[in-house]
Amino acid sequence: MDAIELLEICCTRSLSNLLLHRPTLFKYIVSSKIKTLAQLDAAVLFFDNHAPEDFKLNEFEEARGVGKSVWVLLAGIIFISQC
Repeated sequence: MDAIELLEICCTRSLSNLLLHRPTLFKYIVSSKIKTLAQLDAAVLFFDNHAPEDFKLNEFEEARGVGKSVWVLLAGIIFISQC
């Protein structure tokens, strides 16, 4: 999924907390820190469960998976996917 598709999805969701945090989401999508629908869903869920005044960047990044790597062992080959 590319950034434009993620931005379109973000624009079609209308949760009140999400509307307040769209600039943050856009920044993360454009900078490729949110690359997948799963990451976008995690970000939306985070904003849905946190009031705007309770926003903490480190908690958001942890919930969204910034800087986490996923290692998969498949048929003896290690694939590394940067989240």
